[in-house]
Amino acid sequence: KIIVYRLDRLSRSILDFGQFWDTLDQHQVDFVSVNEKFDTSTPMGRAMIYIIMVFAQLERETIAERVTDNYYTRIKRGNWPGGPAPYGMKNIKIKDEEGRDVPSLAYTEEFEIVKEIFCRYATEDVSLGEIGRDLTKRQIPCRKRKAGWDNVALARILHSPVYVQADEDIYLYYKSRNIGKISNSIEEFNGNSSAQVVGKRAGNVRKYTSMQDQVLSLTNFEGKIPSDIWLRCQYRLEKNRQIGNSGKG
Repeated sequence: KIIVYRLDRLSRSILDFGQFWDTLDQHQVDFVSVNEKFDTSTPMGRAMIYIIMVFAQLERETIAERVTDNYYTRIKRGNWPGGPAPYGMKNIKIKDEEGRDVPSLAYTEEFEIVKEIFCRYATEDVSLGEIGRDLTKRQIPCRKRKAGWDNVALARILHSPVYVQADEDIYLYYKSRNIGKISNSIEEFNGNSSAQVVGKRAGNVRKYTSMQDQVLSLTNFEGKIPSDIWLRCQYRLEKNRQIGNSGKG
């Protein structure tokens, strides 16, 4: 016999519970819910289980929708959505217009390295590999990569709009990339803040290839990389051809 406090503590998916119920039946295991009284040996009792499961799944989907709406509302207001701060920045709290503490980002001493990476890649005839080898040789630490800087770590920094002075050129750039939604009007892109791109993507789609499910929003902190420098880096990155793995030596 399996005993649960409430049916939705076990599952909130009708399909999942149906498969689970079949498994219990095959092994002659009884099912008891402390707070819901039904006799699973009768057709009416089994029907009641599935009716309760319908409402449990509805509750789960409603909660998920509410959390998603709240997330994108915070993004639209310019708040940092959470998680580790990008390289050269740290997580902080600031006061919004209503006097509430909201998440934001502030620059650290590491930002000088970020600035160097952008300026070198935009103005010098150097590759990502050359910049990475130079930073590693100078023993400048790279987060989460003990072996040193590589192309992935550098490209992640260069692609991120959290550093850029988001002006009209940034708005038009993302518009040309067919981004799914832009939370702010073009008039608000005046270079006084940076920007952030959030949203879902399929696991087999490269982050910067398809942006149809992405959302661009201005942030509540300033950008420090001029838009022309940032855009020059994007155009160079777009020219880099991704070589597929053929499986041969």
